[in-house]
Amino acid sequence: MRKSAITLLVLLLMLPAGAALADPPKLGVPPVPADDSFVVPNCGFDVQIDVTGKVGEIDFGDSIRLIAPGETVTLTNRGNGNATTVNVAGPGRLTEVANPDGGFTSTLRGTGNWLVFNIDDPSDPIKHVTGRFTIIATFDANGAFVTADEDFGRARVVNLCEVLR
Repeated sequence: MRKSAITLLVLLLMLPAGAALADPPKLGVPPVPADDSFVVPNCGFDVQIDVTGKVGEIDFGDSIRLIAPGETVTLTNRGNGNATTVNVAGPGRLTEVANPDGGFTSTLRGTGNWLVFNIDDPSDPIKHVTGRFTIIATFDANGAFVTADEDFGRARVVNLCEVLR
């Protein structure tokens, strides 16, 4: 596992992270359109990110199951026009635990396909992760990112910045 800040595109854009409730499984957010578009500098150049598809969640009380049926992301190098489209349908399971200092720790155990990068650290490349992985991120009492551990040992990771050069 390596330390770095991370941002999960699906979580960042579309899913409100709420407190887990002790209720039986229920539909949290039914699959809704996830169309969005924005630019990030994470490859040393500007990358246009266009999201299409649907995203939703199922609340299990102690965790949330993230689903994104048919969701894809098209990434385009705004400097040279190189582009690629990847599947980011997930799924994964997100848990949040309160820390004694007032902050919280989020753990994402993913399978399938995800887009992972740190929107606050332009030196962190945009990665397409396929397979089983775990990301544990810690946040302070104000919700500010503190640290993250990523374990992609059972996943295939493609640096999309290299693909877009």
